[in-house]
Amino acid sequence: MNKTLIVCLMVTLISATAAMAQSRTVSVPESLLTDTQKRLLQADQTVQIASKWVGLGKEVGEAVSSGLQAVTDQAVDLSRTPVGYFIMAMIGWKVVGGDFLQLIIGLPLWIIITILFAWSYRRTCISWRYASKETREGLKVTREYEIHEPETQNLDLTRVLHVVFFLLLTIAMAVATLT
Repeated sequence: MNKTLIVCLMVTLISATAAMAQSRTVSVPESLLTDTQKRLLQADQTVQIASKWVGLGKEVGEAVSSGLQAVTDQAVDLSRTPVGYFIMAMIGWKVVGGDFLQLIIGLPLWIIITILFAWSYRRTCISWRYASKETREGLKVTREYEIHEPETQNLDLTRVLHVVFFLLLTIAMAVATLT
């Protein structure tokens, strides 16, 4: 084992000495270099400059990443407090509150208006019967009915106006909801 260790150390020292001998640096004026050597030198300088910029980009990226991580951590910590809950509720209201309010108020309002228009249309535009007299003889009940006829004057106009106003109101509510 000792012999193997000594041999490995000797091989390492010999190869390191040979490598040091091969990597000599010589300074030569640029005017003595050939065009190929000048292009190689410029390419080497370009690589060094690009390497510096890449290093700078990496450092900026790491700085931004750590900054965003700190902001994220603080936001998570804040969201777990009562103030954070309130802020989250305010953000949620800002995002969907108006739509929710329109749904809660608009839909029941539209249903009520539809019922009122249907009632008005039935009372003014359609014939209907009603019990005018009711008599009771023991368990037997007798009713007399009368038919209510709508006014025939402008009946078609009344029907059309009911439909048109209902459609206009429905469209106006839909447009108000979509904007």
